[in-house]
Amino acid sequence: MRICGMFPPREDIGGSFSDFISETTCCIRKEGHLDEHLFRKPDGTYISWKDDWECNCEDCMSEDPCDWCVVWWEIDEGVANILLAKEKPME
Repeated sequence: MRICGMFPPREDIGGSFSDFISETTCCIRKEGHLDEHLFRKPDGTYISWKDDWECNCEDCMSEDPCDWCVVWWEIDEGVANILLAKEKPME
């Protein structure tokens, strides 16, 4: 099974750069998943995030998606496991 692999926007989630240098901190949902991304921080906390399509700030008007604002939230391990188990890759 291939995973999404998208790295979370570090500054919005609040970790230091050294927390994010491992491939284990990228999105762990299946490649082609729908909806928000999911990753597990080194301390075991699960974080979901997605682009903030309601924001109209200058950064969100950039052509570079790395500049866009995101919304993020913590989720418990049970919810994370449900998300990981139910998602099927897009055809």
